[in-house]
Amino acid sequence: MGLWRWRKVGVKRDFGVSADEKRIPPPYGKVSAMARTLLALLSYTDATNQEIRECLGLRQKEIQLLLKMMRKDVFCKNVIKGGLPAMYGEALPESRYVLCSRCKKLINWVPCVACCQHDEKFMDRIDRQRELNGETIPPESQEPTDFPPGSPQKVSVMKYRVEMGMQPFCHKDAKGVRRV
Repeated sequence: MGLWRWRKVGVKRDFGVSADEKRIPPPYGKVSAMARTLLALLSYTDATNQEIRECLGLRQKEIQLLLKMMRKDVFCKNVIKGGLPAMYGEALPESRYVLCSRCKKLINWVPCVACCQHDEKFMDRIDRQRELNGETIPPESQEPTDFPPGSPQKVSVMKYRVEMGMQPFCHKDAKGVRRV
């Protein structure tokens, strides 16, 4: 959508729903961080419209336009339909927390890491697709962490693992719900 159309509806910023993040596999890496955050806030939290606007730094008109664009984008539609794994979610701005709709805990990473099911169907589909495309599945870390799910330390460990070319989760990692 051209910048002139944005201004026509009263939006002064130029943002989109498409991305090409190489570190995140498709379809998740083809969806912008802002679109993934909006999807996670709407689908996995009990955040109010005001909280969503504050977390994204957008006006209601801009959010509505972003949603409209997401409904048209092929990759966004796939993520909306299949769900967003916590490992491809996004951190909220510093000092921002929202209520997880499943475990009812305050979280600052959306979707909630504590509620993520690591063996959900969409994860298996992606791994199978990667193998069909000739890609290798990243190895699992041999060093589990005792940091609780959803904690800033655990998120840092997960980011480090991805940067090192490993899977973000380890089946020996600490499990449970973090109390905030």
